[in-house]
Amino acid sequence: MDGSEPSNGANSKKETARDVRKRNKRLEESRDELKTKSRQQASTIKALKGKASDLQDSRDLWKERCDKEVAKKKCLEIELKAEKQRSDQLATLAQERERLLEMKKNFQDEEKAKYEQEIAELKKKLVK
Repeated sequence: MDGSEPSNGANSKKETARDVRKRNKRLEESRDELKTKSRQQASTIKALKGKASDLQDSRDLWKERCDKEVAKKKCLEIELKAEKQRSDQLATLAQERERLLEMKKNFQDEEKAKYEQEIAELKKKLVK
C-alpha cells in the first residue's frame, strides 16, 4: 500500500482523512510561508521604492546645483573676459601715456636746448 489510494477495509476512511489533514497542513504551512515571503518582499520593495525616490530627489537636487554652478561659471568666464579686455586697454593706454610723456620730455629738452642756444647767441651779441 503506497498511501495514494484508499485500501479496502475500515481503516481506509481514517487513512484518507489523515492523508487529507497532512496534505492540508502542508498546504497551509506552504501558504503561510508564501504569505510571509510575500510580505517580506513587499516590505523590501516598498523600502527600495522609498530609497529610489530619495535617490531621485537627491539626484535632481545635485543636478539643479550643478546647472546653477555651470551658469555661474559661464557668467564668471564672461566677466573675466571683459576684465581682461579692460586690463589690455589699460595697459595700452599706459603705454601710450608713457610714449606721450617721453615725447613731451624730449620736446621740452629740445625747447630748452633751443632757448639756451638762443640765450648763448644773444649773450655773444651783447658781449661784442
